[in-house]
Amino acid sequence: EIKDGDELQKLFEEFAFIPYASNDKTTGHSLLMFFVNVVNLSPTHGSCIERMTFLAFGGKVAVTREEDDIFDFGDEVELSTLISRQEATEVQDIFKTIKINSDNIKEFAKDIFKNYKATGNGYLLLTLSETMGSKAASITRHDPDEVMYIRNENVEGIKYVAISNYFTREYLEKVPPKIVPVYPYFATDPVTGNQTTLIHIKNGGKWYGRPDSIQAFMYFYREWQDATYLIKAADNGFVGQVLIEVEGDDPETEGGIDDVKDGEAGFSSTADRLEKNFTNKGDDPMSILFMERPFGAKAAFVEQFQPNTNENFYKVSGEISELKIIQAHKLTQRLMGEAVANGLSDSTFMDEFELLLPTIDEYQSKIEFGINTALQAIFRFYDKPALEGIYLRFQSPYKVVKENTTEDTADDTGTDNGQ
Repeated sequence: EIKDGDELQKLFEEFAFIPYASNDKTTGHSLLMFFVNVVNLSPTHGSCIERMTFLAFGGKVAVTREEDDIFDFGDEVELSTLISRQEATEVQDIFKTIKINSDNIKEFAKDIFKNYKATGNGYLLLTLSETMGSKAASITRHDPDEVMYIRNENVEGIKYVAISNYFTREYLEKVPPKIVPVYPYFATDPVTGNQTTLIHIKNGGKWYGRPDSIQAFMYFYREWQDATYLIKAADNGFVGQVLIEVEGDDPETEGGIDDVKDGEAGFSSTADRLEKNFTNKGDDPMSILFMERPFGAKAAFVEQFQPNTNENFYKVSGEISELKIIQAHKLTQRLMGEAVANGLSDSTFMDEFELLLPTIDEYQSKIEFGINTALQAIFRFYDKPALEGIYLRFQSPYKVVKENTTEDTADDTGTDNGQ
């Protein structure tokens, strides 16, 4: 179970923020931070997100007419997606006026998708402004830990979010968060006249989404903890290797376990003090565990423990975690670049890639929804009704990879001198 510390719980008591997770007794916003951090702590999880990002957004970006994501009208779809050269040029010119916090729209989409895969959420802040008749627009991607929903029972049907670089009481008192309504509602700044709205891309949930690989939650943690155990064991021998028990003082004159004294030392209890000093949860734990027996007990006792150094245990554990995580991401070991049965056969690789295309299309549609929603609002703001219904479509590198594979196969089967 992941629950918030005292400071974070106080934040939710003082501010009307809605945590990422909670129950009747405690808030669990720290679950979001776990999802954010575990991408870098679990090598398989992080690699899967990077791999899926390439497979889904590694191709070029197309500009097309609106295409229905639900219904297929056959040949009409192909004809309806064509746009004129003039329209394409006009869209390109408008894109040059739109400010995004990335190098280009393709990298922008990749960053949103990585947020979505890691936490189940992607956030886009759309800002429309006009200065002396000159219109401008910006789309800013915000990381999931920079956005929180606000409890607001007085405004029916409108959801609001708070946007801040840091959600700590000290920072919020100095720099109040930016309050923005969720699309389709806009807020207008009374001074600048700027219009803002937040477009939220999420995977299920009433307020916040969840990563679609959450089924492998425990294996993210297991992969991380196995590595942590081995690193700390090699670094400072954190594993409790020696237990020493001695007779305690007379309880009438001295106390044994003292939660009050340990609390004054900065721990929540004696158990917390032992955990921080003698287990891998501590920053610099020791390998000797010193304990007291009750007053009047037997003589001192020494017991030695051997750390788990079974190489096969960690090998099998790692393989199980890796496989579960890859499966949760709807990938295969071959698509991850690993040599499995039949090796890295081009045809087998492409077969598995092709089976993944429906999943890739679903991911592309999710990110396209957010970006195209912002784009349509910008077209309306710029008074460009002729461009409404023109959308961006992200493409997989599947066709390019398949063409290269076919060419390589043809070269391998060909002969010199026309023979």
